[in-house]
Amino acid sequence: MCLKNFYPAPHDLLRCPLWCLLAVFALWLMPVVGFGAAATTDTEPLPELTSLSLKQLEDRLRGIDDQLAQLPKVRMRGGVGSIGYESQLHATAHQREWVQVDLAEPTRIDQIIVVPTIGHDSEHGYSAYSFPISFQIIAGTGKDSEATVIASFDESSQLNPRQAPLAVSCNTTASWVRLEVSVMSKRKYDDRFNVQFSELLVFDGTENVALNKKVSSSSVGKQEGLSRSLQYLTDGFMPYQMDSGSGNKANSFRYRGKPDGQPWIDIDLGAAYPLNRIHLHAENMGNLAPAPVPEGFGFPDHFIIEGANEADFSDKVKLLEFRKQSIYDIGPVLMRALPNSLHRYVRLKVLQANQPAGFSQRVRFAEIEVFSEGKNVALGKPAEAGPPSAHTNNDQLLTDGCNAYGRIPPLRQWLEQLALGHELKRQRPALAAELARRYDQQQAKLRYLAWIVALLATGLIITYLGGRLLRNRQLNRYRQRTAADLHDELSADLHTIGLLSDLSKQALHTPERLPALLDRIRLYSDRSAVSTRAVIYTLEAESANSDLAVTMERATGKLLADIDYQFSVVGEEQTPRFSPQQMTDILLFHKECLINILRHAHATQVRIELQLTHRGLTLTIADNGEGLKDKSETVPRSIRRRARLLNARVRVSQTATGGTCIVLKVGSRWSPWRRWLPWQKHATDASPAQPPAL
Repeated sequence: MCLKNFYPAPHDLLRCPLWCLLAVFALWLMPVVGFGAAATTDTEPLPELTSLSLKQLEDRLRGIDDQLAQLPKVRMRGGVGSIGYESQLHATAHQREWVQVDLAEPTRIDQIIVVPTIGHDSEHGYSAYSFPISFQIIAGTGKDSEATVIASFDESSQLNPRQAPLAVSCNTTASWVRLEVSVMSKRKYDDRFNVQFSELLVFDGTENVALNKKVSSSSVGKQEGLSRSLQYLTDGFMPYQMDSGSGNKANSFRYRGKPDGQPWIDIDLGAAYPLNRIHLHAENMGNLAPAPVPEGFGFPDHFIIEGANEADFSDKVKLLEFRKQSIYDIGPVLMRALPNSLHRYVRLKVLQANQPAGFSQRVRFAEIEVFSEGKNVALGKPAEAGPPSAHTNNDQLLTDGCNAYGRIPPLRQWLEQLALGHELKRQRPALAAELARRYDQQQAKLRYLAWIVALLATGLIITYLGGRLLRNRQLNRYRQRTAADLHDELSADLHTIGLLSDLSKQALHTPERLPALLDRIRLYSDRSAVSTRAVIYTLEAESANSDLAVTMERATGKLLADIDYQFSVVGEEQTPRFSPQQMTDILLFHKECLINILRHAHATQVRIELQLTHRGLTLTIADNGEGLKDKSETVPRSIRRRARLLNARVRVSQTATGGTCIVLKVGSRWSPWRRWLPWQKHATDASPAQPPAL
C-alpha cells in the first residue's frame, strides 16, 4: 500500500487554520513591535528628505560633517567695541523699520552679507540679538519706485536662532541698499521689540563697496552715538575673530622703543600697484583670561599711511590718516579704503602710540594686508620696522598671511563659509532625525521579521508534529476501516465455508446432500474472492487526483472480470482536487456499488461513466440486472452511508431494461470557493448524467 496520500501537501498546510491564526497574530504584532514607528524626535523631517534613500541620507550627513570639519568656526571677539545699528523700541513685533546704505554711485553688486548683533545669555549662549523675523533686502539706483527686491524672508525662512552672518547672492547694479523690516524679534530682558544689525557688507567681487559709506534709517535707538551708531553699520568691525581653522598659527609683530621715538613700518611690494584698500589686524589678546593688557594694546592711536615709488620715500604721498576718537574706533581688523593710486612702497608712520602708563612705546600688529584689485599684494613681501634703535621680534610676521588662529582668508570667503556653516548646522538636525527615523523603522522591521521567523518556526514545528499525529490517526483509521471491510466482507463468508465444510464431512454417508453443500461452498468462496479483490482494489489507490480514473477502471476490470462492462471517462483533462480521505471514500463507494451488482443484481452488462470537472466529479453506474428488491427504499442504506461520508449527493433510478442506475455527485475541496476567484475560468459542467445505453 502507498502511504503518500496520507501526508498533507504544502497547499494543504497553507490552508490550515493554524496558519490563518499565525497570520492574524503577525498582523496584530506589527504595532506591538513598533513596525514603521518614527523616531522620537521633536524635529520634523523636511519634505525633500523623505524621497531620499537611506544611503543617500547617510552620504549627505557624512558630507555635511566633512564640510563642517573644514569650515571655520564662529569665534566671538572680546573686549570693548562698536556694536552696530539699533532702531527705536516698539511694544509689538509688527512694526516697519528700515536702514539704508548709500553707495554714492551706481555700483555692481553680486552679494550682500548681513551680520547680526550678537548677545549672550546663560540659556542659549551666543546668538543673534534682535535679528528680524521678516524683512526684505532692496536695492536701487533712484527713487523707491525703481527699487529691486533682492531677497525676502519670513518666519518660514527660520533665520533665528543664529550666530553666523546671512549671505545673499545677487546680480544687480545699485547706488543704495536698504533693509526693510516688517516683523521684529523680542528682546530677551524686557519683552520689547526693535531691530539691531552689526554690519552690512555689499560686495562687488572681493571688494566691500559699502565700507565706511553713509547710512540712514527710519529711526535710531537711545544709545545712538555711544556703542551703537548708524555709521557703525559700515565701519568694518564685526563681532567675530577671524579664525579660519586652517594654516599655521603665527605670533604677532611686536615693536618696543623709546617713548620719544617715532616708529615706522615699510613694506616693499616688489612692483607698483594701484592700491585701494588696507587691513590692519590687531594683536589678539584672547589667549589668557583675564587679558593681561586692554583690547587694542599696541594698536596706534594716530598714524598715517604713505605710498611711494622710491625706496627713500622722496616722492611719498599720504594715502590715509587715522586718529582714534573713542574706544569704538578700533577692533580686530581695521579696514580702510585707499585712493587707488599707483605705488610700490607703503609706509605706516606712527604719530601717537597706544602707550598705557608704565609701559614703553609699543606697536603690535598681527598682519598688514594691502589690496590691489581684490588681491593682497603685500603677502610674503619684505617688511622693515624702525628706527633701528628699537627692538622688534620679527618684521616678516607682518606679511606672512597668518594670525594667532591660522591662515587669514579673504574677507568675503570667510563670511560665506560662516554663513554656509550655519546653513549646514541648520540642516543637520532634520537630516539626523530622518536617519534616526529610518533606523528605527529598520529596527522595527528586524524585530517584526524576527517575530515572523519565530512564528514560522513554531508553525513548522507544530505543523510537522501535528502532521505526524494526523498521518498516524489517518493510518490507524484506514487500518480500522480496512479491517472492518475485511471483517464485513470475508469473515462471515469464511465462517460459512467452514461450517459447510464440516457439514460436507458429515454428509459423506449421505451422498445426495454432498453436491448441494459443495455448490454452496463454491458460492461462498466466489463471494470471498470478490470481496478480496475489492479490498485489494482499495489498497491499490496510489494517487489522489490524476490516477483516479485509471485506478477505478483497473479495479472495475478485476471485479467485473466475468461480466460485460464498459468504463468511460469524460473530461480527463480536468483535475478536481480531493483529499486523501475523499479519495478513499470515493473508491469504497465505487467498490460497494460493484459488489452489490455482483451479489444481488445478477446483471450481465454494466456501464460506468466518470465525469470530471474542476468542481468535482459525477459517477454514473448502470446495469441490466433485477433492480432494487425493496421498492420502498429509494437509496440502499449502504450506498447512502457511503455518500454521507463523502458529503455528496446520490440518486438511484431504474433503467429502461429494468436495472439500476446510481448517480453520485462529489464536490472537490475548492469548489465552494472557486466561484469567488475572478482569475479562475470554470470549466463548463457536463450536462446532467443520463443512464448509459446498455
